[in-house]
Amino acid sequence: MPSRAIRPILIVLLALALATPAGAVEPSIIIRKLTIDITVGADGHATTITHREQSPASIAAASQLGQFPIGFNPSLERLDILQAYTRKIDGSRKEVDTAGIRAQLAPGVPNVPIFQDVQEKVVVFPDLGAGDTEVINYRQKTERPLFEGQFLWAYEFPRTIAWLDVAITVTAPADYKLNTESFGVDFTRTEQDGSVRYAWHYRAPEVIAEDLGVIASWDRLPRLFVSSFPDY
Repeated sequence: MPSRAIRPILIVLLALALATPAGAVEPSIIIRKLTIDITVGADGHATTITHREQSPASIAAASQLGQFPIGFNPSLERLDILQAYTRKIDGSRKEVDTAGIRAQLAPGVPNVPIFQDVQEKVVVFPDLGAGDTEVINYRQKTERPLFEGQFLWAYEFPRTIAWLDVAITVTAPADYKLNTESFGVDFTRTEQDGSVRYAWHYRAPEVIAEDLGVIASWDRLPRLFVSSFPDY
């Protein structure tokens, strides 16, 4: 048995081991703030406003985040970049000329004709370095639902990214029933003045080096689903 002299040391080591998540590492990408507000109409049309602030923790991560693609289908929706800029560590800002952002085919689309409608707008953040923050606001508006009269949306949270503050809301008429499912995400539902507000909050600053899960990401990651369909 351990002597009385070393027992306190073992207790401290055990406490540290329990307090540190298995496989925890320093994050390379930090989502400082993410808000997504979706307004759904009785016909399934929706308008989504997204505000995202994210920082690279290294030069390699800055190179990865410096060009931020946003995918969309112009046959079904419209995507508008409202504002984008790099916020330097010293607080100064370097604006992105959003008028110069053009839609282009998403990578791999020319080789897969069935997805030829999928495009993306790539936002290039100027002078993005380690510790800086790229800030972007954009709006997506449904012009034709994928399924007439229906709405469906989902989001997952990779564990290799640090999520500091996430707030997602979906607001719909009370008589337009939406079904929800979430895992590892705080959820509330409130009803007022003929509308229902579905809200999710998430925070996970600890990350893992890599995710080698053998099952699909939707079956293991923190996530949320919302849909007008009763089931899948």
